[in-house]
Amino acid sequence: MAHRRTRWERLRGLVQRARHIRGRLSVDELEELSLLYRQTMNDVSAAQRDFPNDPTTAYVGSLVGQAHGLIYVEPPVSLAKIRRFFWQDVPREYRAAWRFLATSAALLFGPWLAIMLAIIIDRSVAELMVPQNMLAGMKQGETWFDIESSRRVAVSAFIMTHNAQIGLAAYAGGMLAGVGTVLLLLFNGLSLGAVFGALVAYGLSDRMIGFVAPHGFLELSAVVVCGAGGLMLAQALLWPGFEPRSVVLGAAARRSARLLLGTLPFFAIAGLIEGNISPMAFAWPYKLAIGLATFVVYLSYVSGKLTAVRLRLPHRMATSTQ
Repeated sequence: MAHRRTRWERLRGLVQRARHIRGRLSVDELEELSLLYRQTMNDVSAAQRDFPNDPTTAYVGSLVGQAHGLIYVEPPVSLAKIRRFFWQDVPREYRAAWRFLATSAALLFGPWLAIMLAIIIDRSVAELMVPQNMLAGMKQGETWFDIESSRRVAVSAFIMTHNAQIGLAAYAGGMLAGVGTVLLLLFNGLSLGAVFGALVAYGLSDRMIGFVAPHGFLELSAVVVCGAGGLMLAQALLWPGFEPRSVVLGAAARRSARLLLGTLPFFAIAGLIEGNISPMAFAWPYKLAIGLATFVVYLSYVSGKLTAVRLRLPHRMATSTQ
């Protein structure tokens, strides 16, 4: 028993040195730490079997846990890895998931266009689809677009959170065999299409474009991407093929998570634009130009064109100096 206590104390000393802000272990000490960890693990297993309630068992178990955290610590995520994720991995995943993206877009914009056209043709349809207080304001030429400058920061934070929640719900709906994702996309398409149709029907289309255009392209694209992630999960659940369902679902979860993480910055940008630029009082063609410009940058990013240009520049600079 004495030699075991000596081993435990030596392990404790190495752990304390390694955890100290100035402590550094040599190569020999690191090898000793690993050996003592394995030996003490055996001691813990025997102690938990023979003396489960002994305080010494708890002490040695805690010591092993501390050593484990030092030996198997995860390496920090480097800036290069983060840059590679957003500039290479995410655009590559977008291109590979184009079928899911197209399906998600059809589920959102199909009902949108259908109900919008129906209301433009027959205003009475709006009575069934648009909230009455909102519709009453439209009939009087009023909208909810104006946001006071003092409230824009708070509104931006609220909008970013709200948009992210919608996206996460569309993504998580994939775990319900895709039913949640499909219903959310259809419902949002119908709701937004009805509002847009009513705005056009009551002569407010220029104000609608002026408010929605700066942020709408990014915001709706992000929702489509989250819906695509949910559809990927649904396909893995329903049609795993010849692989075990857990394996296929795990692969789909990793792929869709990359899509989701790559979308979050665009939700944030859309929220900032919606809370600050969209309510500003200048002509709608300029706002439309802002929206189209951001959308072109977004499409260049997800298609890999933007990252390809960025990657080629250092190469051209290097060859030009030779």
